[in-house]
Amino acid sequence: MQRKPFPSETQERFIVRFPDGMRDRISEAAKAGHRSMNAEIVARIRRSFELDEAGDADQAEIEQGAAGLREEISRLCQLLQEHKDAAAGLFEAHKEAVVDEALKRLRSETGMAAGRAPGKR
Repeated sequence: MQRKPFPSETQERFIVRFPDGMRDRISEAAKAGHRSMNAEIVARIRRSFELDEAGDADQAEIEQGAAGLREEISRLCQLLQEHKDAAAGLFEAHKEAVVDEALKRLRSETGMAAGRAPGKR
C-alpha cells in the first residue's frame, strides 16, 4: 500500500540563499513566534505583499485627495483674484472720492467756489 504524501511534499519548493546573518535572525524570530523557520519566512513574505497592497490603496487615496486639493486651490486662486479685482475697484472709487473731497476743501479754503474764477467774489 502506497502512503499518501504530506502536504509539504506536494507544495512548491524554492531554494533561497540568505545574506550573512539573516538565517540566524529568521531562526530567532521563528523561535520567538513559536513557529518553524519556513512558517516565519512565509508569514513575512505574505505580510510584505499585504503591505504592498495597502500601500497601493493608500497611494490611490492620496492621489484622489491631491486631485481634490488641486481643484480647491484653483477655486481659491480664482476667488482671490476676484477679491483682488473688487478691492482694486473699491480703492479706485475711494481714491476718486478722496481726490474730489480734497479739491472741494481746497477750493473752499482758497475761496474758489465751483464756477467762480480765482480773485472774483
